[in-house]
Amino acid sequence: NIWDPADAFSLILAWHCSLVLGFSLPSLLSALVFTGDSDTAEKSLKRYLRTFGHLAAWHWGNIWDPADRAFKSVQAVRQLHAGVRSGMDRQMPG
Repeated sequence: NIWDPADAFSLILAWHCSLVLGFSLPSLLSALVFTGDSDTAEKSLKRYLRTFGHLAAWHWGNIWDPADRAFKSVQAVRQLHAGVRSGMDRQMPG
């Protein structure tokens, strides 16, 4: 495994910076607003803790091994994002 748990601070800092930047991009922000999963502090916290769980699995697991939790996590997130994209396309065409 090439990731060391000591790298956790760097991972969290990079994740935080990407979130802050993401809030300034209309295409990313519109997806957050569309889902309604971040419209309260409690829901946002739960969502970001789930996101952190996925990021940690990806960094400390093997995303290329179908038997690994990291691979399953990537597939679940891809399916979730596809569902949001599909819903946005239906409700907000163009």
